[in-house]
Amino acid sequence: MNPFSSQCNESGFSMMELIVVMLIISVSIGLALPSMSLFKSQMQVSEDTRILARTLGELRREAIRLRTSVRVEFETGSATWDIGDDGSTDGTLTLGENSEWNENYTDVVFNGLGLLPDLATDTVTIRIENGSVNYSLTINTNGYISL
Repeated sequence: MNPFSSQCNESGFSMMELIVVMLIISVSIGLALPSMSLFKSQMQVSEDTRILARTLGELRREAIRLRTSVRVEFETGSATWDIGDDGSTDGTLTLGENSEWNENYTDVVFNGLGLLPDLATDTVTIRIENGSVNYSLTINTNGYISL
């Protein structure tokens, strides 16, 4: 091809092609945002549940180690625990953003053997909710925690 020719092929995108691509990207983002919001809620509740299970396991081990009672009380947005069950607050676990407890229970007490002898049923189920997403963990009378 002669570089001095008046005819040359131009390369690049036309304005119409750019508008179509931008429209496709906008629609894709619009469809993905609700899924991302649900995913964020799922991740928050999952993390809160794992932290609660780990904390309860540590408190059970502490009750066994010290041969004393450990009371975990569930309040709005947080759980507090009392080692030795003397009415003090020895620690706090706060839930993540927009997470809350199911309000069917108020406390869990591990005795010095790591058991929960005061349960009215064989197990207690603790559910953490965040919008429409919820996860639960179960503690049986032997103090074993399962997700």
